[in-house]
Amino acid sequence: MDLILLDINFPDIDGMSVCRKIRGEVSCPILFLTAKIEEQDKINGLLSGGDDYITKPFSIEELSARVAAHLRREKRNALSGQEYHSGGAAHPL
Repeated sequence: MDLILLDINFPDIDGMSVCRKIRGEVSCPILFLTAKIEEQDKINGLLSGGDDYITKPFSIEELSARVAAHLRREKRNALSGQEYHSGGAAHPL
């Protein structure tokens, strides 16, 4: 899984509870999309395991840029754990 877009408002459960439940299973970025704009809602979303909190209304261009930024960061994190070998010695990338 590359990335999860998650709304906070569901009929039977809130998105923050969903985030807490799946955060233990996945390490990919979780981005909240929501109409809740209060600062405490944003803080709660990030503390529940979200990596970003995007309030509605937003443009598709902003959403695309944020998704691309998170995917780039994930790619950099994956590469930073790799090593390459040169002349018999291992070096971190």
